[in-house]
Formats: sequence, structure tokens, C-alpha cells
Amino acid sequence: MDTSNYFLLFGILVIVLVFFLTREKPEDPEVRARRLEKEARERREAEEERDQILGRVIPPDIQREMREFLRAGAVFGEEQSPLAYVGYKVGKTNGLSPWDRQRRLRVCFQTEIPKELASKYQSWGRPATYQRFSSMCRHLSMLADRRRQRRNYEQAVADWEADEAWFRSEFAATAGRLRQIGFYR
Repeated sequence: MDTSNYFLLFGILVIVLVFFLTREKPEDPEVRARRLEKEARERREAEEERDQILGRVIPPDIQREMREFLRAGAVFGEEQSPLAYVGYKVGKTNGLSPWDRQRRLRVCFQTEIPKELASKYQSWGRPATYQRFSSMCRHLSMLADRRRQRRNYEQAVADWEADEAWFRSEFAATAGRLRQIGFYR
């Protein structure tokens, strides 16, 4: 046997050895049962949490503003977003209190986006999903970024930034759990 055959044989042995050392070991049935039970419990808890979010009653004043928004027509542009649909407003002139803005962010997270809004908002996903959470965060950030350098928008930018931070702290964990169990979009 010449040396090239030894190298070939050695290479094959290394490949076989790597294969056997790196292949997945069969999972212990008890460990598997505990893992599946934990996953099922986490899924049930996340689904219950989502159902709770979706089951929240939308306050009458916000419902009224949602109806008026659609009745008014002209639902184009950034100012006519799902946040505007629920009556969300920031700034020193017409801005709402932090408590009221937070109520409206909750409603936006839990409600369907009407077909009358620009088609780009349909990609925000279904209510109480990771996609909706992510889209709302990106939108708040975009609003602040676009107006950060403009004069007289300091309060509005501060409101958007504070609201995004609050929204993340309030819903990030829930959105992450929903994503893990399949409620991405």
C-alpha cells in the first residue's frame, strides 16, 4: 500500500469518527416527556396571555375616535397610520397625556387594522403578534427620527421615544413568547 492510500484511509477514519462523535444522541424518554410538557405549558400560557390581550374592552372614547377616523376618509400618509386610527397624538399642542397615549398603544396592539388604511399598514400583522409589536416599535422610532432635527418638535420626539420605551417594556416579553409559539404574523 502506498502513502496516498494511507492518507485516504486515515481521512475516511477521521470522517467516520467525527460523524459518530457529533451525531445527536437519542433523547432520554423521561427528559423528552418533561421537555414536551414544559413546551405545552408555555404554549398554553402564551395563548391565554394573547387571548387576554385580544379580549380587552376597547374604551368607548377610543371606539368613537376610531369610527370618526374612518368616517373622515383621507387615510393616507404617516399621519394616517394605525396609531392615528386609535387617536394617538403627541406633542405640546394637541398631544395626549402619557397615560392616554399608552391606552391607545394597547388598543393598537390588540385591534385589527382596517382595510381603509394604506396597504403598507396591512403588513403590521394580526393583533397581538410579534409582527404587530415590531411594526409599532419601528413606526414610533421612525416618527421620532424623521422629526428629531426639526424646530418645535422636541416634545413630540420626547413623547415618541418615551412611548416606544414604555411599549417595549410592557409588551416585549409577551411578543417574544408569542413569536416562539408561532404567533409571528
